[in-house]
Amino acid sequence: VVTPILCVPGWGLGRGPLAGLVSVLGAQWHDLPGHTAKADTCAEAVQRLSNEAPEGACLVGWSLGAMLALAAASLAPNVFSAVVAISPTPSFVRRRGWPYGLAPERLASFREQVCTESAASLRRFIVDFNRGDLRATDISRQLMRQMDDFPSTEALATGLDWLQEIDLRATLLGLGVPVLVFHGTADSLIPPIAGRWIADHVARGRFVAVEGAAHAPFWGRTDFMAGEIRRFLCQQKAKTGTESE
Repeated sequence: VVTPILCVPGWGLGRGPLAGLVSVLGAQWHDLPGHTAKADTCAEAVQRLSNEAPEGACLVGWSLGAMLALAAASLAPNVFSAVVAISPTPSFVRRRGWPYGLAPERLASFREQVCTESAASLRRFIVDFNRGDLRATDISRQLMRQMDDFPSTEALATGLDWLQEIDLRATLLGLGVPVLVFHGTADSLIPPIAGRWIADHVARGRFVAVEGAAHAPFWGRTDFMAGEIRRFLCQQKAKTGTESE
């Protein structure tokens, strides 16, 4: 039986960045609000994701999409067979007991920029989150070319509000769904320690460091990541089969 795979993109850039990985995996899409879906509250978006996913699906999410995937798996653990979280964090902003996030005032300032000049802000965002990647120039250039169609300012602001809101630290402690975490060793937007925290605190987590990668570790590494995902899913099926005997 083939595991259905559902991919949730990151904030602001739509399907383009993950298109190669989705194609290789034969995955389906679950778009963030503002792209092809209506805008929701964060809780409604998580509920919709858990409602619309095929039973036994593996969720593959990037950045904000990874946070939503983890939240959906926590909400409806019986629906999902696994989560693949790419460049994730339990909390995007700093909070009490969580020093690994962005300062809330910096996120608020970026939100103001997005609301006044969304296209220019997205271009700066692309350059910034690729800093440190061995392929930074090529990644940024390619992503810029895909920026012809991006969501409304309202949808972009909504996504940033979710990044301010979401705190998965307590929720993930009870998550039994297997989680595979990919994180670039050079990610300056979300530090690798955030992804490692997730892998260490869920019941069945595995962490894969992607050497020389920043926030988009799949770029130029599609075959590697697809192979790791397939291996992970095969291992989970084997464990499930053993447990059921």
